Amino acid sequence: MIDFMTIKNSVSVPDAAEYYGIEDRHGMCRCIFHEEDTPSMKLYQNNYHCFGCGAHGDVIDLVQQIFSISPAEAAKRLNSDFNLGLDMDKPADSRKIELLKQRRREHDKFIEWDKKHLSPWSHTSNCFAGGVRSMHLRMRKLQYITFLQKACRR
Repeated sequence: MIDFMTIKNSVSVPDAAEYYGIEDRHGMCRCIFHEEDTPSMKLYQNNYHCFGCGAHGDVIDLVQQIFSISPAEAAKRLNSDFNLGLDMDKPADSRKIELLKQRRREHDKFIEWDKKHLSPWSHTSNCFAGGVRSMHLRMRKLQYITFLQKACRR
């Protein structure tokens, strides 16, 4: 059985959008559902919404629409592409689900902290900001390797 909720709690919409080549600028991007010149689709942590055509959905819906596949295939693709390690044939362990939810809450708290405290430093050397991000993540014992790679590339 596929546990859609675990996948939704493990992969954010902006992370999936970036991974699959959707260019995100401050949470906004061009909608993949209609032609346009300016960004009209907002990427939130748990969902997306296009203010132009009204398209709305979660991370599984996004992947489903990008690749024209079923929700089950989209969940399997996210599991594979983001190395979630979920066994798609048996139900997820409730402890593991709770751990994933806790990590997601901590990640969301860090994103808010990052916006509040490190945004003023964005015009300076990102080595400093990247070092602070790395230290903060290690203190929380989270392994967001892709997040750190993105921070260093900025």
